[in-house]
Amino acid sequence: AQERPLGYPQKFMSYRGTPAGNAIRNLGLSGQSLAVWGWMYELYVETDMWSATRDNVLMFSWVRTMRPQDKNILPNYLEVAPRYFKNLYLKDLEKNNPPVFVDAVSPQGFYYTDRLLYGYETFPPLAAFINSNYHLITEVDGVRIFIRNDLQLPVSGDEAR
Repeated sequence: AQERPLGYPQKFMSYRGTPAGNAIRNLGLSGQSLAVWGWMYELYVETDMWSATRDNVLMFSWVRTMRPQDKNILPNYLEVAPRYFKNLYLKDLEKNNPPVFVDAVSPQGFYYTDRLLYGYETFPPLAAFINSNYHLITEVDGVRIFIRNDLQLPVSGDEAR
C-alpha cells in the first residue's frame, strides 16, 4: 500500500501537456472551438476546446500511404483528398469561426512534419481564409498558433501596469 504505481500509469499522472497546448490554454478560451491543421488531436483535450471541423483533410494522405516511410511517394495530398472534404473543412471553419487556428505541421509533429508539403499554405483556399481572418501570435516547437483578428490577447499583470 505504501508503494507508488510503476510504469505506464505514472506517465499519465505526471503529464502536464504539450507546450502548444499550454500556450493555447493560457489564452483563456476554454469551452470554445479550435481548428487544428495537422495531427495534434491531444490539443482538444489539453485546452478543453472542441473541434471546429468535422474532418481533417490531411488524413487522406495518411490513409493512402499508411506507412510513414511512404509519405514522400504521395505527390500531393490535395490530389487524394476528395473535393467534398476540402470544402467541408472550409465551410466548418467559416460556420464555427474558431477563435484559435493551429498549424500543427512541424518538425516535432506526428507524420506531418514538412510545412512545404503539408503546411496550411499548401491548401490555397485555406491559406486565403486564415491569412484574411487570423494572425500569428506565437510558434511553439514549430507549431504555429493563430488567433482571430477581432480578438485581443489577455493582458498579464505585468503588462497592465
